[in-house]
Amino acid sequence: MLPAIVSNNPKLCTFVDHLRLPLSAPQRRHVLNVADSLLVTDGAKTLAALMRHCLNAPDVSNVADTFRIAPWTATAIRKPVATEMVRTALAHLDTLSEPRFLLVNIDDSLAIKDPDTQHLEGVNWHYDHAASRRKRARCQNAMCSIGVTLVAGKHSFTFDVQPYLNKKTVRRLNRSRQDKDRLHFASKYHIVRSILERLVPLIPKTVRVYVQCDAWYASARLIKYVRRQDWHIICRVKANRRLDKQPISARDAAQRHKRYSRVTTTAADGMETTYLVRSMTGHLHGV
Repeated sequence: MLPAIVSNNPKLCTFVDHLRLPLSAPQRRHVLNVADSLLVTDGAKTLAALMRHCLNAPDVSNVADTFRIAPWTATAIRKPVATEMVRTALAHLDTLSEPRFLLVNIDDSLAIKDPDTQHLEGVNWHYDHAASRRKRARCQNAMCSIGVTLVAGKHSFTFDVQPYLNKKTVRRLNRSRQDKDRLHFASKYHIVRSILERLVPLIPKTVRVYVQCDAWYASARLIKYVRRQDWHIICRVKANRRLDKQPISARDAAQRHKRYSRVTTTAADGMETTYLVRSMTGHLHGV
């Protein structure tokens, strides 16, 4: 069977060149081959498996050396990658005829590992709110990451992904580190805030922005920061938050005599879900 990749995608080549990485010609070729293979192939994602899909692929050890002795750091490459993602999203907005706005989605995810996994640095036990039930909490041995994505029309772009290490994990890792290499705990709020601070100067003031997040990020500090940028925020809030000096749960109980409104939402896979809702309007305490 012929290899799947004869030449690299021109758009991928342009994207890598815009990053302005200090790459030699062979290193650039290896980076492009790995990135192209990751995008178009299924199954195993090892370097050996990826190189089997490339025509005239070099020895796998040469490709591994490109990443092992990388001429860049994660911090150095994050800024140009994020800038290119925003530029691409804004360029796509210009092609839309409908009312144009940019969605900024904030969410976290767990890369679940086997319960016996103990030697991967960032893996520890995390509360899994997706798998938990009201009377039964569930924790997972996993690596937690926080992602911020941009949605322009029907296209989604990953702006940044940051690992989240809880306090117990930070203490464990610092035991074997020198003082200059010690880690500092950062809450989910501070991680999201730092990502948004890098995003704000990249989006023109003329673009309407809607930030979407769940109740885990709907703190008064984050809501106020988003509103100071003249952005809008769509989020779920917990039932104990106060609206017009009254808990939302009490406001909900007071509206039991009112009829529900039916709201139908469509997921990315086309599945429709109908919710019964009531509207509340008021001032959120602390915002």
